[in-house]
Amino acid sequence: MQPEPRMDALVGTVLEGAYRITRLVGEGGMGAVYEAVQLRLNKRVAIKLMSRDLAANREALARFHREAEITSHLGHPHLVTVIDFGTAESGEPTWSWSISKGKISTTACVEWVACPLRRLSTWSGKSPRR
Repeated sequence: MQPEPRMDALVGTVLEGAYRITRLVGEGGMGAVYEAVQLRLNKRVAIKLMSRDLAANREALARFHREAEITSHLGHPHLVTVIDFGTAESGEPTWSWSISKGKISTTACVEWVACPLRRLSTWSGKSPRR
């Protein structure tokens, strides 16, 4: 297995042929959140990129997928709107959401990432799969 690249090394690269990474917003236990531009629409988005090491863990990968799926079904002005889900060329799973106004707050990203899956499933009306 190759060593994982530094997360800030992705700034300036294009992921999945669709997103130009403009800056690293924050890093956490599951990976990193970036600000990017969706190239086809010239739209600001945020992208969550799971760490490669964690993506090798089937349970963690399933949790990441559930998080994207459940979040995509939520509709609330204080929650993100998931717009895409995929896999980076280097193999890390990703999901992205639109940035409606203002800046991406590192604090908001940390709070969002830390939000318990059970609370998300309560808001969405879907049960988390175990």
